[in-house]
Amino acid sequence: MHYWSMKSIAVAVGIGFFALGCVGSDTVSNYARPGDTVIVAMGGDRQGIFSRDDLVAELTDSAGVTVDVRIRNVTQVYADPTSRVGGPTGSSVSYEGMRVAIVDLITPASDPTASSFVRVNVVPGPARLNLWTTDNVNVARDVRLEILSDDPNNPTGAPNPLTENILGGSYVDGLRLRPQLRFALSPTSNAYTAVVGSAEVTIRYPTSAASGLAATHVPQAIHTELDQHLQFLTGNSTDGSDNVIKVVMVNPFGIKKGNTNPAALFYQGMSPYWGMRFAVAWGQVGVATSYGPEPAFDRSVIETAATSFVVYDIDGADVTSNFKLTVQ
Repeated sequence: MHYWSMKSIAVAVGIGFFALGCVGSDTVSNYARPGDTVIVAMGGDRQGIFSRDDLVAELTDSAGVTVDVRIRNVTQVYADPTSRVGGPTGSSVSYEGMRVAIVDLITPASDPTASSFVRVNVVPGPARLNLWTTDNVNVARDVRLEILSDDPNNPTGAPNPLTENILGGSYVDGLRLRPQLRFALSPTSNAYTAVVGSAEVTIRYPTSAASGLAATHVPQAIHTELDQHLQFLTGNSTDGSDNVIKVVMVNPFGIKKGNTNPAALFYQGMSPYWGMRFAVAWGQVGVATSYGPEPAFDRSVIETAATSFVVYDIDGADVTSNFKLTVQ
């Protein structure tokens, strides 16, 4: 059975309360045995999208020996929306949550859900855990760990068993970000400050590209911003030989540039321009098969999809020419 540090679990739940785009240099649990799990803060959501497949992790022990370790998952955590950091505070332009990496101190080929997983062979003492992305997001962390003895004849402490079957019956692997692309509707000029009332985005791609996929695997739009005031509506349909994803974003109080005083916008019921961001994600919704393959869907279908959009100001005038739609 694989073991989690209960301290790691507790802090994983609470870490979102402290995540305002600032990132510490340590894991949230600084003590671990070979075979344990540690959780590392990897920055806010706006640093870019990456999954465990884009991340590499190495552990260097006090003897200078470096070994690869397994990345179980990369996921996002948030604070409760009623908490102090659930809305704009101080100089922060937005609460964006915190992306965390769940790292098992076992060999990369091991399955942490099986009893036969292989603990990394490192000596107790101070160690460094290095993580970095292999894609163009360019996120890296160098964190300190204290490796404890897992010698059965002279152990340090006692592990707390925790099975994978948590979070209401879903597997830990189900927290993994689904394959996705991020869309952002924003002004073409930083000088643009007009108040927007609504926007609509249409994405069209060949129906044949999703042939055979279950309904839960078909690409769908998901709002990624914790904006309590923006109304985000989306739906999928078929139009001839095309699948159509429609997104409508509305705020009757207005959507405007919010970098200067986001707290004022929040209390006025308004939304910032950066609230008009969303993901198009595909793959299984809900419980995921542990370490199973993702559904066969080519991301280039969405990257090259035909897109159109229209933006209206608070008085209903068409201001589309002042905006652009970008894809990441």
